[in-house]
Amino acid sequence: MTNQLYAGAGRAEIRYTEEMLPTYGEGYNAIHDLPMLQVLLLRCGEGYAIISVDIVMLEIKEQMRKEAAKELGLPEEHILIHATHVLATPHFREWASLEEWQQDFMHSQSPVPEEEARAYMDRDNRMVQAHLDALRAACRQAKNTLQPAAFGVGVANAPINVNRVVETKDGWWQGVNPNGTSDHSVPVLRFDDAAGKPIAILYNCNVAPGCMEFSTVNGGRMVSGDLAGASQRFVDEAYGGEPVSIYTTGYTGDQWQALRARLDYIDRDGNQIVTDLGEGGFQLVQVLATRLGEQVVHTAEAIATAPLTDPIALDCYRFTYPGQRVTASSESGPTRDCTYLPNGTQDAELKILQIGDTAILACGVELCSETAAAIQAGSPFAHTLFMEFATEGGGYMPEEIFYDRMSFQSRKSRYAKGSAERFREDILQSLRASYDRHHTS
Repeated sequence: MTNQLYAGAGRAEIRYTEEMLPTYGEGYNAIHDLPMLQVLLLRCGEGYAIISVDIVMLEIKEQMRKEAAKELGLPEEHILIHATHVLATPHFREWASLEEWQQDFMHSQSPVPEEEARAYMDRDNRMVQAHLDALRAACRQAKNTLQPAAFGVGVANAPINVNRVVETKDGWWQGVNPNGTSDHSVPVLRFDDAAGKPIAILYNCNVAPGCMEFSTVNGGRMVSGDLAGASQRFVDEAYGGEPVSIYTTGYTGDQWQALRARLDYIDRDGNQIVTDLGEGGFQLVQVLATRLGEQVVHTAEAIATAPLTDPIALDCYRFTYPGQRVTASSESGPTRDCTYLPNGTQDAELKILQIGDTAILACGVELCSETAAAIQAGSPFAHTLFMEFATEGGGYMPEEIFYDRMSFQSRKSRYAKGSAERFREDILQSLRASYDRHHTS
């Protein structure tokens, strides 16, 4: 028996305004381009939604999930909300009172006058409403465009990411390592209407959109959708603006953008030299977005879509691993003097969304390339892709060698050494269980 797939999609700009700026601490004081929010609504058997938000961190995830459930008529647990981790957008959340804002850890470290604090709080709350407004608009569009659909997958190749683990004279740190491991494959999921025209094109990149991370223009930072926004606009324009293109972020733990506004290299003596290209960095964003968008479009054009033979399914898992806290001689740079101390336990949530012979692994942690490659190689699914920043539990979860090197990832991780290796095996076991539970052909 063939299950009928239905798909609908919607998009909306997140309407940042000058009234929301400047932001506290991070220094955003201008807007270059507006980030986006997309909704992919799917029904085959039960209904599910993937919501992709061009934002650095989703601190209002539960508010958005409740609002989406109301708009789409879905159970909250059937909604995956994914932050693309755009590193050119501010952190924020909703505040109930000025006292709550002032008592927040980050704000209490550097107290500000009450009038100024109230302005920052109001700006954060305006950002919350802008995201909820975009969510409602995109959800309504997705619901209104829901229609019989077919599904297919292709894999593009776009060298937009590079390994970011480099050795300096003082230890291992963040940089551009062209000799390190990187997977340039970009899975492309295409959903067509009955006439064979695309409803949505979802593509998955193993890098966070952060070409402009920490780069300054005129003394501040500019809000932008960065690589996600620019590549989505490229794909949207290639198809005349009709289908909704959706950037999703795969594994990122040891990956950086191949081109960055903060240009860095290691000199002859092992020192890291960094130059900020400022506003010129947006040209690099456009270069990478064009290269990525071009390959996504060509791959999408070659995909042959077909009906699904099994219902869409979502399985949820939760694992617990040892936690850690870290002391190091340097907090903001490389070091060869670091101590990892036990610190309770840390959860890691995993959700597996099965669409035909494709598995989307939604997680919160930032995995590194060797872990990701082992999971994909051992998966029973034809296509297995990661969607980070989409569940509870988060932060870096690097392989054991990162701890030995005292790298940025291991020092920033809340998970103790060996957690990535355990998570890899837990994911592979979960993939096999999900495949056996739902796959009939």
